[in-house]
Amino acid sequence: MFKSKILGLVAALSLSLPAVASPTLVTNGGFEGGLTGWTCTGADLCTTGAYFVKSGAAAVYGYDNSGFATLSQTIATTAGSIYDFSFWSATNVLTAGNVIRYQIDGGSIFTVANTLSPAQTQTFFTATGAAATINFFFETDSGTGIIGFDDVVVSDTGRGSAVPEPTSIALIGAALLGLGASSRKRKQKQ
Repeated sequence: MFKSKILGLVAALSLSLPAVASPTLVTNGGFEGGLTGWTCTGADLCTTGAYFVKSGAAAVYGYDNSGFATLSQTIATTAGSIYDFSFWSATNVLTAGNVIRYQIDGGSIFTVANTLSPAQTQTFFTATGAAATINFFFETDSGTGIIGFDDVVVSDTGRGSAVPEPTSIALIGAALLGLGASSRKRKQKQ
């Protein structure tokens, strides 16, 4: 009987803990729906198709010969929460003028190494507010090729908001009180 009460306490505790991960918060991160959910500005070409596909049937690709083009999407976040971020990128010509960069939530801008086949970039960030903008910046030398992105994923790790809610604390407290009361009854019967 005591063993079943311990199992009940463990079940109550596990239900009160925050979820570890959630599905991607990015709309159309695989670009199967064209550019739905994304904004592309300043590009000479920004479209979707079969170039640089990591999974599915489409990826986004383009070029900009006169500066950096921007591909962006704003997602809903919770301030203080930690999010995993990953994407795949590639170029069809390795040259110093073909540049891929990204920025999350207005933070630092990072340059990605050029590769001829899709390579994954993974990192994490802590959200500063109720929304975060993902920016990809890409530039190409005239006539040198195109740059592509696929499988953009942002997921909530649950690491940043691990403070239990008041109802969770109450549930844990009730379970501990019940366990203590049943233990006391058992001692009194002996």
